[in-house]
Amino acid sequence: MKFEYKGREAEFSTLTGIVISSQRHSETHVTSSGGGGYVGSNGGYVSAPTVSSYAIDCHDFWLKTTSGEEVSVQLRGMNIPLREGQKVVMLLVKKPKHSAKYAALINKTTNKYFILANAKELTAWAHLYEYVNPAEFIGMVIGAWLMLCIPAYGASFFMRESTTEIATFLTAVFMGYRVISRIFYFFKNIEVENVFMQKVNQVCQSI
Repeated sequence: MKFEYKGREAEFSTLTGIVISSQRHSETHVTSSGGGGYVGSNGGYVSAPTVSSYAIDCHDFWLKTTSGEEVSVQLRGMNIPLREGQKVVMLLVKKPKHSAKYAALINKTTNKYFILANAKELTAWAHLYEYVNPAEFIGMVIGAWLMLCIPAYGASFFMRESTTEIATFLTAVFMGYRVISRIFYFFKNIEVENVFMQKVNQVCQSI
């Protein structure tokens, strides 16, 4: 199965098996920030650090495939209802020649499916985002410089403007191009995210 859209593509694959073991637990992470102070001859102060903690739900289960192989699946930040004996299809997504990532879990016993990552994570993993091409950007900058520099310096000779003002103008042009290109690619990538997630849902429903 493939996803193709405006020259970008990703591959889907599946892993099917029967749940033979399912365990849930949580991982607690503790962080601290701040704190410190100083003590001198005239006194000082000491402030305690701020300590915070958060827990992440973990779901580990084993699948026995049709070939008899046992595969371990580890999910983080997910709490999916699953029990032994249920038939499950794991949907994986990847860019050609790259490693795969679990995109969805389809429970064939209950006829329900669960998306395992958000649109940004899956789209990034499949390398579907489009960014400003550095070579293209450099070429356009040089071209803009050649087109604007010579007329600008000629105009400065007659209008007696300082080279600092000209440099400021050219810098503004380059920065404007950079901002506009980033906005352009931002909306293009949002479009790719939406189309890609629609495809993921269609694949889950068709399995």
